[in-house]
Amino acid sequence: DFGFNTGDPYRTFERQLLAWEPAVGFPFNGYSLPDTPTEVAASCWWDHLMVGVHRDALEGLLPYWTGFDSESWWFPQRAVTVLASAWYPHHRLQLNSVAAMNTQHRWNPAMGDVDWARVNAWV
Repeated sequence: DFGFNTGDPYRTFERQLLAWEPAVGFPFNGYSLPDTPTEVAASCWWDHLMVGVHRDALEGLLPYWTGFDSESWWFPQRAVTVLASAWYPHHRLQLNSVAAMNTQHRWNPAMGDVDWARVNAWV
């Protein structure tokens, strides 16, 4: 827990956000934990299940844009991820004292083939 554990995962997450003040902070999601566990790790991609956005980054990153929702619910997440990577390249932190895992993560066949180039071009 790297000394941040409060007994409540939400308060522990909040405590790490306040200590590190990343533009975007997110818990460990079951993927990409460094071989030697560290308190934080810079990460380019994350699951948007649980995300903390610094108040100075809010205007550029939120709210999630819903214009592509009929095509894929992943598109708004992709837009935020790409923008955060461009605007805050050294301030996207995975906070490893808390884990949040989507055990039902799966592809929705009703979405068909996702045109990532379309959302990338929009961003």
